[in-house]
Amino acid sequence: NQTANLDGVNWTSTGYADGAWPQGSALLYVEADPLPAPKNTSLTLGRTTYYFRTTFNWSASTNGVTLWLSPVVDDGAVFYLNGQRVLSVGISTNTPPAYATLASRNVNNAVVEGPFGIPVSALRVGENVLAVEVHQAAQNSTDIVLGAELSAITVTASPDARPVVLNEVLANNRSLTNAAGGLSDWVEVRNLSTNVVDLADYSLSDDPG
Repeated sequence: NQTANLDGVNWTSTGYADGAWPQGSALLYVEADPLPAPKNTSLTLGRTTYYFRTTFNWSASTNGVTLWLSPVVDDGAVFYLNGQRVLSVGISTNTPPAYATLASRNVNNAVVEGPFGIPVSALRVGENVLAVEVHQAAQNSTDIVLGAELSAITVTASPDARPVVLNEVLANNRSLTNAAGGLSDWVEVRNLSTNVVDLADYSLSDDPG
């Protein structure tokens, strides 16, 4: 919604009727410079605050689930899951911001931020609503961007399972050479059990994205 001032309207709730809102895929944007994902839906300038909603279904238990949100925002935004405020980026107030509230930062080119952990208590079985309000840093801002990836990670283990652990980590290696004579950093992964552990589909990275 890029035409209304929704102050005092419970537009983040699951029951709010958004059928008249225009629809489009992220990234939603007004931006001439490159972005970290495809530009899919163009917006119009001249607003202080823009409102967005999307739905998704969750059919499993929330036991052992952690939620992570990776936003792409220009300039600031507040994210709500089923009406519960779960993340703010570039918005300094802890109270619900008004339409006229300006972002507390000025983003030149939006990038992927996070991932940020958000409370799994906001997730419900069935239909869920992720709502976002994006605020400009100035009323004459020349760009706006919104995109987000919401990830759910489930960890399960049998009661007698013993973990695979990071046993040793060497970062910023300056003296210990490897077989090739290089000074590489390294991580040692150790299986504490006597059983073979399948690590298929697991990965390890120093890149939080």
